[in-house]
Amino acid sequence: MFCKNCGKKVDAGEKFCASCGTQIMPSVEVSISENKTTVEHSPIVSEATIKCGNCGYVGPGERARRTFSQVLAWICIIFFWPVTVIYFISTSKYRCPKCHSNFLGIKNNNGIYMTQGRDGSRIALVVGGILGGIAVIGILSSVVLASLSTARSRGIDAQIESSLSSLRSTAEIYYANNENSYSGFCEDPGTLSKLNEVEKISDTDGARSNYDCNDSNSAYGLSFPLKIGNYWCIDSTGASLENEASLGNSMACSS
Repeated sequence: MFCKNCGKKVDAGEKFCASCGTQIMPSVEVSISENKTTVEHSPIVSEATIKCGNCGYVGPGERARRTFSQVLAWICIIFFWPVTVIYFISTSKYRCPKCHSNFLGIKNNNGIYMTQGRDGSRIALVVGGILGGIAVIGILSSVVLASLSTARSRGIDAQIESSLSSLRSTAEIYYANNENSYSGFCEDPGTLSKLNEVEKISDTDGARSNYDCNDSNSAYGLSFPLKIGNYWCIDSTGASLENEASLGNSMACSS
């Protein structure tokens, strides 16, 4: 058998030319015996042309990484990405099919043999892109959740305002039944029951100290904190509005 590249004689069973390193075809040898068939496969070679610095071989390079190992490394990017980076940094892409050395050069498009590099920088860039995408998603999620929280708070405030406005009717009924006096309105069971309902709406866990209610014979005033800030205030003059501060000891909502 002779090498198709340099024409040198090649011994039977050799897979590469000893002179120029060209792979001898066919790459699969089949021998059939009476009761048994034996198939010998050549190493998986790549399209890259290499020059081995150990044995001087020049020809197609053999892939150094197993497909199974690469799949596992990429799966690790989901759970612990440094494993993926370490794998591609610590392993070589090609090796010499003759002596299995990783000390080799790879022929580029200009015909120059360049030192075999690692894929760690490229993998690190991919990982960085994934982490950056996760960070962006996290920021967007925070913005969306904040918007939903604000919308929920405004909905609660609308219920508080409606409930307190209905409390004005309770105050007028109390006034008529109490000999035309608002005195004792803030401690009346009917008033306290209404305020307990408002506290449940506002999620204050029954914290009775967070509102102000004052009454006298001729007037009353009540302010309740809103979820988004400020206070909703009602008084005996018919006012029902939002104030920046609570009533304190006053009985009139500021206009």
